[in-house]
Amino acid sequence: MNVSNLSRKSLLEENRRLKETIADFEKAKVECHNIEAVLRESENNLRALFNAMQDIVFEMDYDGTYLNIAPTAPELMAKPPNEVIGKTVHYVFPKLEADMFLAFIRECLDNKEIRTIEYPLELNGATVWFEGRATPKTERTVLYIARDITSRKLAEEALMENELRYRSLYENSPFGIVICRLIRDESNKAIDAVFLQGNKAASIHTGFDLTNIAGKKASDFCRLDEIAELLKKYHPATTEGQPVSYNQYLPIFDRILSLTVFKLYKDIYILNFIDISEHKRAEEAIAEAAKKWQITFNAMSDSVCIISADSYFKQCNAATFKILDITEREMAEKHCYQIVHGLDSHIDNCPLQRMKLSKQKEFMTFYSNSRWLEVTVDPIFDDNGRIEGAVHVVSDITERRQAEEELKKHRDHLEKLVKERTERLEAQKADLENMNKVFVGREFRIKELREEVKELKKKVNSEQ
Repeated sequence: MNVSNLSRKSLLEENRRLKETIADFEKAKVECHNIEAVLRESENNLRALFNAMQDIVFEMDYDGTYLNIAPTAPELMAKPPNEVIGKTVHYVFPKLEADMFLAFIRECLDNKEIRTIEYPLELNGATVWFEGRATPKTERTVLYIARDITSRKLAEEALMENELRYRSLYENSPFGIVICRLIRDESNKAIDAVFLQGNKAASIHTGFDLTNIAGKKASDFCRLDEIAELLKKYHPATTEGQPVSYNQYLPIFDRILSLTVFKLYKDIYILNFIDISEHKRAEEAIAEAAKKWQITFNAMSDSVCIISADSYFKQCNAATFKILDITEREMAEKHCYQIVHGLDSHIDNCPLQRMKLSKQKEFMTFYSNSRWLEVTVDPIFDDNGRIEGAVHVVSDITERRQAEEELKKHRDHLEKLVKERTERLEAQKADLENMNKVFVGREFRIKELREEVKELKKKVNSEQ
């Protein structure tokens, strides 16, 4: 009985343990199933991640041997993945590049830290830039990820090229360039500016050494009221971002600068300027000369005009309107022959037309409205030697013609008097010549008589 009871107890205990074991097995089975599901999900996620990756991913050992290669970007591999598994980098790359990769892998493992490297490779005739990242996996292996950074490299090169180009433009610009940042008060009102940098030309155009201008303020050079006045001019640039251009005399530099201010970024502004002091002085001198020329031009008694090749008066002095008895309004948009001759076409022997053919100065004199006028037309040539107009001068020569006519009358009268006097003198000369002939004949006869007397005396003396 006791044995039976013990056996039964043992069986019950064994049955209980068996049930627990079965329950643990079922629980473990469920857990395994869950783990498998998690692993499958993780594997799917990892596979999806690898499929989405465009990087090269592989495992490599200390000797540079490819152990595993993920199927992520085979087109970026120097050789097909199935050809390099189990091979070293010296099989895949030339010695120089292979040595570089191997040294990089060993440095990562020796220092037990992540390393990065950038390098170019020639793939399918094109240069591809990579960023390689090696992460220690075990003491002898690394996980290597290579990413195509060609676009970034090209962008960096383009950015650097632009930087060099604009740096060269900035440094070699003939214009002064100063970069500054506005200083604002608590109400956000611009009250001053701090200079960040200036180029060499800025020193040339101001006469001050501005190469070390960084950190200095506008208030170090100008009074606050002058700064306030300048900021008013900058207002469209500081509030609306519109470029502002103006000419300004700056007493501190004793120069007139032509400035353009425009916004670069936020409160950063560029001042672009050039010294126009000499230019302004030249403009003033030209204006003064033009004023004097105009005074002289209008003071001339002759009509002087600039006339176009198609016979329109372009510019005339004051005497023109007086001589031609016409107003400036009446002269507008009329041909010279309409104004001077009152005709609808050029007159015969027109000096302007003759000048176009001869390309030389031509003259003409004519009588109009009880006045004698003399016209001179002198050609004006363009840079190509073509006639583009003429200087048309009309002189009132009435008084000169009258004087010439009066002089002619006096000359004719004088010539008549001279002729009459000459005729009288000729007659007197003839009389004198006749008388001279008489006296000369008498002298010869006296001489002959003297000779005869002399001979007679000799004859008488010889007879005695």
